[in-house]
Amino acid sequence: MNEKILYTRGDDCGISIETNFAIYIASKYGILKNISLIPVSPYIQYAYTILKDIEDISFGFHVTLTCEWKNIKWGPILDRNKVSSLVDENGYFYPDGKTMFEKRVERKDMEKEIEAQLEYLEGIGFKISYLDIHMGIEWVNNIEEFILELCKKKKIIFIDKRYKKIPYHNFNFDKFLSNLENLKSGEYLLITHPVFYTEEISSYSTYWENGDAIIEKRKFDLMILTDDRVKKMIERKKIKLERFKRED
Repeated sequence: MNEKILYTRGDDCGISIETNFAIYIASKYGILKNISLIPVSPYIQYAYTILKDIEDISFGFHVTLTCEWKNIKWGPILDRNKVSSLVDENGYFYPDGKTMFEKRVERKDMEKEIEAQLEYLEGIGFKISYLDIHMGIEWVNNIEEFILELCKKKKIIFIDKRYKKIPYHNFNFDKFLSNLENLKSGEYLLITHPVFYTEEISSYSTYWENGDAIIEKRKFDLMILTDDRVKKMIERKKIKLERFKRED
């Protein structure tokens, strides 16, 4: 392959109004082509309202069976009693795969909830083209095996581990531009988590990172998705922006 192809992906759509709006701006006016949806997030239906008419983008199912946030909580789409092994005493998902493993979540519950999440997104109106996994829990109960079968059945792409990631930039803009300039032929994936800053969003934190650090990284992601210097570099180096397409 002599082409340089870049798949740009915006993750965590639905977790906040600030995230949804950043993804809207990055996809309508920037270089974002693929949007990964958290079906159990509080603002996922609002995301559909503002994103449904944007052209030349693809929506992905961000399989979510964990909740790493301290300030935002979510649990399963299904009745908690039907997938009880997946939730803590308050009915919320565990923060990570390690905790899921330690709590001995049951594979059958994982399978039921994953199918329900996909059906929920489709019921809202999203046309799902690809699937990826939130927080890397594919190893728990070897659930990746089930996910691959689901993707085959639904004719959507499982994109985890499929593409090379663009070289790491350590949130340095000049380094990011240099990486684009020196990109060799091939297919690359740029994963981002764009957000607009507000006082409320700055209070969000995870179990392992404070809100200020998270927001700075996510503001940077929004910048690289919308900055004119990035657009010009992509054009000058003949990098093709691409979206994930269904395998129909």
